[in-house]
Amino acid sequence: MTVTRETLLLSTPLLVKGVDFSKANLSPKEAFLLSRIDGSMKVADISKISSMSIDDTLSAILSLALKEIIRFKEFSNDQLMSKPATPKPPTSKPPTPKPAASQPPPTPTSQPAASKAPSPTAPAPKPPATQPTETPPPDSTPAPQPTAASSPPAPREITTPAAAPPPRKASPPSEEALKIIQPLYKRSEIKEDLADLLHKGNLKELPFPELLGKLYVEKLSGILRLMRRSGMGYKELYIRSGMPIYVGGTYIIEKECLGQLLKMAGKITSHDLGRSIDLVKQGKLQGEALIQLGIINGKILTGVLKWQAEIKLAEIFTWKAGEGTYEFYRTATFARDFIPVQIVLGALILKGIKRGFPYSVVQSQLGPHTNKYVIKRSKTEFDSASLAFQLPEQRLFEKVIDGSLTIKQIVEESQMDPQMVNQCIYALIATKLVELRDRPATGSDEDKLVEDLKSRLALSQKGDFFDCLGIHWTSVGWKVQEGWDKVQKIYGPESKYQQSGVDDMVGKAKAIYDFGKKAYEALINDQRRAEYRREIFNETKLQLSSDLQYQQAESQLLWKEDYRHAVEILESAAELAPTNWVIHAAYGCALIKRYYPNNSAEYQKGEKVLQRALVQGSKNDIVHFYAGHAYWAMRRTNQAKAEFEMALRINPKNIDASKALRAMAKASS
Repeated sequence: MTVTRETLLLSTPLLVKGVDFSKANLSPKEAFLLSRIDGSMKVADISKISSMSIDDTLSAILSLALKEIIRFKEFSNDQLMSKPATPKPPTSKPPTPKPAASQPPPTPTSQPAASKAPSPTAPAPKPPATQPTETPPPDSTPAPQPTAASSPPAPREITTPAAAPPPRKASPPSEEALKIIQPLYKRSEIKEDLADLLHKGNLKELPFPELLGKLYVEKLSGILRLMRRSGMGYKELYIRSGMPIYVGGTYIIEKECLGQLLKMAGKITSHDLGRSIDLVKQGKLQGEALIQLGIINGKILTGVLKWQAEIKLAEIFTWKAGEGTYEFYRTATFARDFIPVQIVLGALILKGIKRGFPYSVVQSQLGPHTNKYVIKRSKTEFDSASLAFQLPEQRLFEKVIDGSLTIKQIVEESQMDPQMVNQCIYALIATKLVELRDRPATGSDEDKLVEDLKSRLALSQKGDFFDCLGIHWTSVGWKVQEGWDKVQKIYGPESKYQQSGVDDMVGKAKAIYDFGKKAYEALINDQRRAEYRREIFNETKLQLSSDLQYQQAESQLLWKEDYRHAVEILESAAELAPTNWVIHAAYGCALIKRYYPNNSAEYQKGEKVLQRALVQGSKNDIVHFYAGHAYWAMRRTNQAKAEFEMALRINPKNIDASKALRAMAKASS
């Protein structure tokens, strides 16, 4: 049997029993594939579920067979790896066996040896019992034995049994196997052309954001290989001048696959995806297959490839604290063809830290340095604009580069959530935009402080009253008070600026203080604050902002049970939308859930807000749904049940109310 590429794809790999995988020296790709071999799937199917290309799968399969870790159901490893034996003519005439008395001697004939005598490659007669025998591989079909009816008995040749081969050595691959193997290692493995292993370590000592920042600052080019856990495969980042331009490897999850992303984006259908997979099974890359089929064009592919790379990188940020190792190989060339993508690295690092990076790592990295001063570096490779700061983060950055505050002071004085502040500071450290010092910026840093004051003054002069206090325009009364307190502390008569004795610094600090005072007087009153908002923003913006805040708070209130954040967000949303009774009902519910029964004043305030929403929005099923949750939190079971039932009477399709009733019934049973 000749084993071709097509034959191998349709074969079923099986694990060889008794092999100790821990001593097999497997590559990450082989270990990843080995975990998917269960004896029920063909090679092509394994490639599909593993999200590996056909070439990569065949490479790993043949490597495992060479190491005698797997075998095949349809043929033996010898048939796969060895060339067929070629019969050789005997060098001398074999001795003629003595004929039996009752049987005439065999008559020589000129017919081919295959028809009368066994081929030199045919199995030898069974050796004596004292000699070891070779058991044919399981599931293999023994070669047919010659019979007396078809040919005379073969000459008996006594041979010495061959010694057992050394561990994990096999016959040389056949020409067909070499055609499959040789092009693949060059494409999928780091080999001779990547001999310069420059950096190696674990992500506990050098977390992923700092590793990316280090490679960018050093402007290195090469391949960064990241391994999450042994046996899970790896991810490879192709780096050019410190910037990731391609993300590949063997550790892939379903949502990262190109076809799935295009389907999610609505660019292709399930039928299109199936057609492209058929071509992928023939060895094509999926993007190439989709273009060949005319389903997408190059512009769409380039955009989705960038999206795919960002998703793959974002997944690395979610690895658990201390999980993973890395190796960086410096090289100017890459072994495989790929379409490079352009990624804004600063924005990627900030987004990754905020959305998936373990906060425990941020705390461990900043914890020993909370009393150190954060100072902007004079020379940086990153541009602060590349981090794509939102407005609150930009204000935080302006405060950070002041150089006069420690990490602890920045967290205490910021209007932002402490976790978000720490994440932003860590992103600035990872991108080498700032450094930590034991002493504040003084002396030669005086000019920089004046420039920072000038920047803040310009914001106060050109911005609105909210900007003068350093708060967001959706802020409520108590945040206005906090903003004013900080303006007094940082820029007031007792501040370091007004006490510095530097005329330029004193003048700018006084101007900022005066603008802040005027803003505070205009915004501290609830009615005047609402009127001022409507002077500078239209109703559409106010409505859209309140809706967005409600959507953010809904998950905090109902599923995450983060009532503190829910109260803060919904208080602002209710102020922006004074007649949206769903938002007011949610706000009342959040107050009750957060403060009942410990703070009577606050949860009673929640009851008043909720009652008003029930009166004004009595025909809205969602208002009654939130009332049911509030009463349930206060253990008023009958009232809660009545409100959920009312929500269903108004809207029988309110699934959340139905679930709540079932949960109440289950809890009472």
